[in-house]
Amino acid sequence: MKKFTKIGLIPAAVLVLIGGTICVLGFVSGGWGLVDEMNMDDGFWHFLSRVGGEDAVRHIRHEITDDITDDIADSIREEAEDIEDEIRKETEDDVRKAIQGEFGAKASGENGNTGIGANQVRELEIQIGGAALCLMESGDDHFGVVIDGKGDYRYYESEGVFYLEGGKKHTTVHNEKVYLYIPKGKHFDDVEIDIGGGIISIDGLSADEVEMNAGAGVITSEQINCRSLSVEVGAGEAVLEGIEADEIDIEVGMGSATVSGKANYEIDASCGMGYLSLVLDHEETDFNYEIECAAGAINVGRQSYGALGNEAYVNNGASRECSLECSMGSIDVTFTK
Repeated sequence: MKKFTKIGLIPAAVLVLIGGTICVLGFVSGGWGLVDEMNMDDGFWHFLSRVGGEDAVRHIRHEITDDITDDIADSIREEAEDIEDEIRKETEDDVRKAIQGEFGAKASGENGNTGIGANQVRELEIQIGGAALCLMESGDDHFGVVIDGKGDYRYYESEGVFYLEGGKKHTTVHNEKVYLYIPKGKHFDDVEIDIGGGIISIDGLSADEVEMNAGAGVITSEQINCRSLSVEVGAGEAVLEGIEADEIDIEVGMGSATVSGKANYEIDASCGMGYLSLVLDHEETDFNYEIECAAGAINVGRQSYGALGNEAYVNNGASRECSLECSMGSIDVTFTK
């Protein structure tokens, strides 16, 4: 089953839950009222009313209604969780395969010393198209660039900013690889990465602010330490591991993303028609939650939110804030502690 189809099944399951609940509630409010108006002429209920009284009958009916509603909710929730697990695993597998396919044999030998030293650079700006880009640690105190392919790429330093540009923005160019070597221990003030339809693999990155736009491409990371992390995934995929940031801001359109790590102060996450998984190195009660869900689904731990126009604020008296907004996709928040 295609990943996009699976993503679409999640809001469909939520709508089934909503419809089923409405039917049950309608049956209770209208159906039982009609029976009451008929003075319980039904033999079964008439018998129970004579034995236990009308209050007992109403109690039984409400118990049946609650059981039906709970059964529907549990069934839909379990199905949605199974679909989300499949999507998360497929996303991680797809990204790892893409990265392994492009960088199975990393550049060896000369690391393309650019002559630009670590102390000359405060910021990093990358705008690269359909190539596969790998950020690695250099063996010395200089930036290095190795280009494996025939694409037109250029790099330069200007006013403390290291620029890497080139490639066809929205087209993946097979066998086109660019290796960017960053001096060990280098910390940037600001990093901006826009990869269009390409692939990027980040071994490690340290900065005050990191902004990444995956577009229709693929991003993966092993470690990112920063004060502020902003990620935008259009129709692409992202698997970001080893995240430690004060603030995390992530927006997913029709793609899918998995973010694993720590947020020291704030998380702001939104999802359109795609899928977003947050695997947090925290306890659930470490955050207060502001939740807004349209026709999609949001799961926080074992708690689910998936009704039309559902809004909620969960105050755990925590020092951290987590804002979750979902239109027709799905957001899944889990915790390692």
